[in-house]
Amino acid sequence: MAEIFMDVLEQFPRGLVYVALGVIVMAIARVAQDLTTPYKIQEQLNHKDNVALALSISGYYLGVIIVFLGALYQPFAIVIDDSLGFTASYWQDVGLVFVYSVVGILVLNVARIVVDRLVLYDFSTVDE
Repeated sequence: MAEIFMDVLEQFPRGLVYVALGVIVMAIARVAQDLTTPYKIQEQLNHKDNVALALSISGYYLGVIIVFLGALYQPFAIVIDDSLGFTASYWQDVGLVFVYSVVGILVLNVARIVVDRLVLYDFSTVDE
């Protein structure tokens, strides 16, 4: 029983790195979405109470979380050694998760722009 507890404690710091990476990815997603929209998101949500935009943003963030978790749970190499697992291979895996997440954010924003221009061209979020 004590061995299982020690194994969990050994992996805990590595998990915190991924938690911090998730927070960074969400912050990047927020900035990326704010830069790619023709309107101010905070103004639409706070002053105009745009419920449709709030639902759209919720879906966007859910997509970012799915992309991040999809990148996180890839079968990357797990190397355990005496340095709490912070090896070059570990940092390479962290870098891959970050790159896949940023690419996912870019794809989500491009998809939103394409859908807005091709499918929803009659609707205007600013006017609605």
